[in-house]
Amino acid sequence: MYCVASEMNVITVVTPTHNRPQYLGAVVDSLTAQTDDRWELVIVDDGSTPPAREHFPAVDHPGIVWLRNDVAQGVSAARNRGAAAARGNWIVFLDDDDWLDAGFIGALHEAVHNHGDAFDVMFAERVHYYQTGGALERMDFPPIRIEKGEGDAASFSALLDVSCTGAAFRKARFESAGGFDAALPATEDRDLIFRMLESRASCLSVTGPVFFFRVHNAPRLSTSKLSERQIRADMQVLERFQGFLSGHPSLARRFINKASKRIWQAGYCREAIHYQRQLLAIDPKDIRARRRVLVWSVLAFLRRGPG
Repeated sequence: MYCVASEMNVITVVTPTHNRPQYLGAVVDSLTAQTDDRWELVIVDDGSTPPAREHFPAVDHPGIVWLRNDVAQGVSAARNRGAAAARGNWIVFLDDDDWLDAGFIGALHEAVHNHGDAFDVMFAERVHYYQTGGALERMDFPPIRIEKGEGDAASFSALLDVSCTGAAFRKARFESAGGFDAALPATEDRDLIFRMLESRASCLSVTGPVFFFRVHNAPRLSTSKLSERQIRADMQVLERFQGFLSGHPSLARRFINKASKRIWQAGYCREAIHYQRQLLAIDPKDIRARRRVLVWSVLAFLRRGPG
């Protein structure tokens, strides 16, 4: 029988959802199938029509809490609301199209017991589930170990391989960082992690807890409106963390190159070249950035014309 655990012993899973009941059922099933019952699931329905709860009339579990925003406020606001309602000292953010391995909660409790006093964020192992074909692929990313904002170049570079879905946050540290920036329609996970590291948070990748990341063609909750809003969010985060990125060249190379490529493809030629030059100021030896500045400058001139 399920037993509601005390606040000290429960791990809260926060799942925002919006009009995706076809995926949400896997989240619910993966929690009720856990081999360790020290969990709660807070589902934040962000303006679904009809309400998400109506798709699950038979789900009546003491560990599942349903919250609802009558008007959609966005994934970050929904996550923040779920975090505020969490009883646990640790919060796992899980998108509504992902799900947990049956041993996830037990393995995470063990990781918290072994490392929780020293770390504020723990990144779980990730298995990609490719919906077309149903194939599974375990993702082997470089390990991350950052203590009080300090770590080697490989750990900082590997931050671009992980995201907030499937990651566990110490609730007190998440709240002191201000939670997710609800004004960002995308890139909100990078913004949060960078902000926490600026305030000397500690991050660790752990083996044991495993979650499944669904790969499909439908939009993800945090990237459902790319184009203009995605690009504006990228540029805002690039400007906000210029100083932080300057102190971590390996992370800067990966993040700035990735973001500036999106910015260029969206037609913001001047801005894309600006960020590549910003990267060269951080790492003058970055050959790709130097090449892009040259090529993009020529292409931008040709697009404008001599006038």
